[in-house]
Amino acid sequence: MTLASDIAGDYTIFDDTETVTFTPLTGSNTTGVTALRRATGTRQVSGEAMGMDSETATMWSLFTSTLSSAVPVPGCKITDSSSVVWRIQEVAKVTLGSRYRCLCVKEIT
Repeated sequence: MTLASDIAGDYTIFDDTETVTFTPLTGSNTTGVTALRRATGTRQVSGEAMGMDSETATMWSLFTSTLSSAVPVPGCKITDSSSVVWRIQEVAKVTLGSRYRCLCVKEIT
């Protein structure tokens, strides 16, 4: 086993994860995706430049082992457990490729 495969399931022991629906640009929704929501933190500077604040922007971590073969890119959507839709603005693959960190903005309905 490699370190990357050792940490692939670590999300199962994280606190505050939630099950979301991931909607790629093409294809069908991927439901049952485990995600972790965090404040934008150091990315807030980028968010403020794009007109975002803590009410309209958040950082989501999507775990590759729950995404099937889906790959998040800017423009994809995440629907949280409260049915709020978030559009992905920026994506970075992190933690030895075990998750995607996504800067998202809330869709106004």
